[in-house]
Amino acid sequence: MVKDFGPFTSINAPVDRAALKLLIAGTVLSSCLGGFASAPLLALPDLTKARTQFENGSWDETLQTLGTAKDFQSCFLRGQINDILGPPLDQQLVYTWQDNPEDARALAFAGYINSHWKECHQTAFELLKKSLKIDPKNADTHSIFGRFLFKTGKKAEGMQEMLYARSLAPQSFLVLHNLADTYIDELSPDKALEQLNSLVQYHPTMPLAYFYRARYFEDRGQVVKAMADYDHALQINRRFRLAAAFKAAFLLRRGESEQAAAAATIALPPSTQNRRDSIIDKALKTRAIAEIALHQDEKAVADLNRIIGKQSQFTGQKLQSDTIKDLVLERAKAYERLGDWSRADKDLTILQSQGKTGSEIEFLKAKLLEDKNQPTAALLRYNKLINSGLPAPEFYRGRARVYTKLGKTNLAEADLKKAQNLETPHF
Repeated sequence: MVKDFGPFTSINAPVDRAALKLLIAGTVLSSCLGGFASAPLLALPDLTKARTQFENGSWDETLQTLGTAKDFQSCFLRGQINDILGPPLDQQLVYTWQDNPEDARALAFAGYINSHWKECHQTAFELLKKSLKIDPKNADTHSIFGRFLFKTGKKAEGMQEMLYARSLAPQSFLVLHNLADTYIDELSPDKALEQLNSLVQYHPTMPLAYFYRARYFEDRGQVVKAMADYDHALQINRRFRLAAAFKAAFLLRRGESEQAAAAATIALPPSTQNRRDSIIDKALKTRAIAEIALHQDEKAVADLNRIIGKQSQFTGQKLQSDTIKDLVLERAKAYERLGDWSRADKDLTILQSQGKTGSEIEFLKAKLLEDKNQPTAALLRYNKLINSGLPAPEFYRGRARVYTKLGKTNLAEADLKKAQNLETPHF
């Protein structure tokens, strides 16, 4: 399941805490800041159309319909999309609260955002309580508050709050989804599935309902059911990028690279060369790995460049995560296969400057020395790898190639035999 709780459950990366504090302190200006009195009079967008697009999973189109409108409903809906797609930070929800400090919904979702961080839990508690004081029968707010209590250790109280929310609004998308996530946390998967089935029953035209159930089935190895729900979500909206991105990753893990690349492409909206959100990043990563498996290294390098930036953009800054480092290594391998040895070397230099080590890097260095016709230096690298205690078949095959170049055919044959033995199962 996609963890967390929120307007429709966030899949975004962790948010910058310092930026959030600035927002909450009111020191960051927004397009909505200043309220309606100071805003220029603009024609309101078609909110009915925008809400329909949102529920259909057409979030790019929703944002186009909303445009730059500053009214409460537009800012709130835009904030929900920011929360799902993030980054960037869920700014619109915070700004909406700043402009409408007595609105129950704005308070509830400002509390939800604060609930992400331990140091902001007291603020979250106060905002949610204030929201419930203004609107004591709001099921979604009770659900958010209950999920917050559950995740902060008050499990019984939190569950009671969420069940009360369901009694108020048994068909609420947010209420059902929060309960499903909570039952999963409690190791009660059957009860979680009941909530997800209710999501689909009460919201059969919302692709997000099928997406969440697909994630449930996928996590439990129920391949046929998971794929059926991903496909159903995409039948409702063939451009539902969230389902397409996760379906692509699912297919890739199953070794279906060609289908994974096709699904990932659906998850990428047109004309997004300079655009980023969590779905785009996931789709690009999946498609790049699929392209590598399909021996489409030039396409893979182009996608990897969009995720991690071109080499010219690296000026000594720290790479953000181990995942990014792994992608830089994959790009280095692709460059080596393409015969672009200088760029492969440069990526290895970037990785070394970040402290990344390991047999994959040493193996690539050995291959590059082979490529540059430096067999003696390559032999030293392969010897080091093989003597490391965890020799792999490709290490012996690499050293066999070097021995052949050096005219040591008997040693080459011996290494090829060792590689074959490592690849042959022994019972």
